[in-house]
Amino acid sequence: MAGYVEPPGSDVMMREVHGEAFGHAEAVGMFAHDMWGDPFNSDLASILGLPTAPLAPALWKCRDKYHRYLPKAAADARFLRELLDALLDFARTWKPETGGRA
Repeated sequence: MAGYVEPPGSDVMMREVHGEAFGHAEAVGMFAHDMWGDPFNSDLASILGLPTAPLAPALWKCRDKYHRYLPKAAADARFLRELLDALLDFARTWKPETGGRA
């Protein structure tokens, strides 16, 4: 799934900027990619004395950004555990050779 969001190997970031649609795998990959940014790098930010954001609201904001493209279980999650379980389940069962789920 990483190949779907790695900047050198995918055009999904450009398609997102232009408002074009993308698939579940790309949405999950973009969500995971975004999770490594602020506020998820808050340890470094706190060392540098930079402001950080609370983690849970940032996850929901990130989820809302990709809501319409995420798998239904992730898009409909009401609790953080449901959201993360849905993303992990999708990643676990996704088959890259067919471009779809197992």
